[in-house]
Amino acid sequence: MVLMAKWNALFFDALSQVDGQAFQQSLRLFIGLVGISVLIVMYKRYFSQMLQIQWREWLTVHYFNDWLNQTQYYYFAEKFPLIDNPDQRLSNDIRDFSKDTIDLFLGFIHSLITLVSFISMLWIAGGALAIQINGETWHIAGYMVWVAVIYALLGSLISHFIAKKLNPLNYQQQQYEANFRHQLIQTTEQPDSLALAQAEPWHRQQLNHQFDKICQNWWQIMVYNKRLEGFSSLYNRFSLVVPHLAVAPQYFAGKLTMGGLMQMASAFAYVQQALSWFVDAYAKLVVWRATADRLLEFKQAMTTLENTRLPLQIKYHQQAHWEINQLEIKTTEQTVLFKINQLKLEKGGVYQIKGGSGAGKSTFYKTLAGISAYSKGEIKKPQGLILYFESQPYLMNMTIAQYLNHNKAIKNSLKAVGLAQYSPENATQNLSKGECQRLIFAKVLLQRPQWVIFDESFNALPQAEINQILSLIKKDNPDLGILFSSHFEWDWKIKITQTLIIEAGDLKRITG
Repeated sequence: MVLMAKWNALFFDALSQVDGQAFQQSLRLFIGLVGISVLIVMYKRYFSQMLQIQWREWLTVHYFNDWLNQTQYYYFAEKFPLIDNPDQRLSNDIRDFSKDTIDLFLGFIHSLITLVSFISMLWIAGGALAIQINGETWHIAGYMVWVAVIYALLGSLISHFIAKKLNPLNYQQQQYEANFRHQLIQTTEQPDSLALAQAEPWHRQQLNHQFDKICQNWWQIMVYNKRLEGFSSLYNRFSLVVPHLAVAPQYFAGKLTMGGLMQMASAFAYVQQALSWFVDAYAKLVVWRATADRLLEFKQAMTTLENTRLPLQIKYHQQAHWEINQLEIKTTEQTVLFKINQLKLEKGGVYQIKGGSGAGKSTFYKTLAGISAYSKGEIKKPQGLILYFESQPYLMNMTIAQYLNHNKAIKNSLKAVGLAQYSPENATQNLSKGECQRLIFAKVLLQRPQWVIFDESFNALPQAEINQILSLIKKDNPDLGILFSSHFEWDWKIKITQTLIIEAGDLKRITG
């Protein structure tokens, strides 16, 4: 850029002096400068994108580690209900933050180096401006620099005044967009349930409501962007004239040639452009600020959650049994469902827990897994493999082999639980609820855990099949401990060590 500014002087001096040889030399120099400039632009883009993806990768891994550490995601919605859409913050916000930060930083560095490169040229070549005031002559050294500084400062202040309300509006826009996308995802997560419930009108109403918020907020952003764009356009148009007006006194006084005037105008434009970085980048800075606020808010919430000690004490011991002491099972509203003063679940035992709907069976299982945010007490659990299952297992987008997490004897296990018609490569999404529950038993057969806990995990299967499969599992792994719940009075063919009944806020025990 400095060489191009000097080239301006050579080129226009050659034209004004009708010097053909100097004109040809300036053209050859121009071709060389353009070639170097093209290479710089190409690799600037390449390296900035490389930095962007590396920084995004680092941020993503850093946030994922916090988000998935000790099941923080499980407690997050309860502890911080006002911090919406973690999925957007972990994907779009990290992507936009890394890209915009690098773009703004490189733009700032570019402007800073441009300022350093040209300000001395503008200060020296511009000279001093002589002004007559009350018969006295005042000399303003480097007056061209002061004109550029004052012009850029005024532009920055006016830009900030015009668009200072854009930051909260952009924050809200990101929030509304995320809510709208989340509402759309809900219509595709359970299409069968949606169709059977004929809930399309309600979802349409919710989608329209969310989209109305997007549109209303967008109209407000448009108003401020219109004002900012109008001022920026006016500012940039005057930028073409201001340097020539500022240098005109020197030129008409015969202190500058035409080439010198063009060089001065070019240097002034570069200095003014560098000083105007804030004006040009203001709209992007506002969006960047909103994204940064969302990420900082999310990070601070995760840090707070990590530092919050849960009332539940989970300890591990070498023995294969469970020990539960002074345990209070609580709801999210911290209402006590029932209490357990002392309970021991022996190795290899089969324990059934019974209770009405809402009695606290599922909360008890979550407490045993260590993911209850409000239950209080002490649990000593075995260190071996413990598998927990709900009525609908967590399958996601995976094959049967991926869910079973095993490489050998998969087909034999599928046959044993009544899934012989499927191969390990079949997708789990195509299975019915009963087949999903059979797949749970196949996982138990393959992984041979020390304990398995079923929360209504076979309520879609006939009792005869359940008895047959459970007997097979116990025969294959006699030391396996089983804890399960059921609403039904079934005739179990396996020996029940103890039945635990939740009644009137207490846990009663019936042996056998």
